[in-house]
Amino acid sequence: MDCMKVQTLIGPYLEGQLSDRELSAFLDHVEKCPQCRDELEIYFAIYRTLGGKDDGDYNFTKKLDASLLRSREYLRRRRREKFLKIAVITAAEGFFLFGASGLVREGIDDWKRNAAVSDQTESEAETEVFRISSDEVNSR
Repeated sequence: MDCMKVQTLIGPYLEGQLSDRELSAFLDHVEKCPQCRDELEIYFAIYRTLGGKDDGDYNFTKKLDASLLRSREYLRRRRREKFLKIAVITAAEGFFLFGASGLVREGIDDWKRNAAVSDQTESEAETEVFRISSDEVNSR
């Protein structure tokens, strides 16, 4: 991110309106660029003073450091949450697929048993028909 882009994002940063990706790039730049850091500190002091957030402590450098640290912690927390969310979804899908494969396997086994019983029943029926036919032939 270049200095011009960072300058346009100072207001949205102070208002808490940056996306996670923008916030990460903004913080990376501000931490490495002394000019943008100074500019941010000026706007931060004005924003805190005129925004009704004046608590009598005018060490804006310390307050800005704390704000930047909170922003970094926020991003870490968001990454952790995203990772955990993906892990939970992946685990749930794994359990579902594992369970579904068991059901499929069980269904196939049931189908094979039913097919074997059906074949056996047909065979018994054919034998019975043959026996009845043989009895009729013998009785004549």
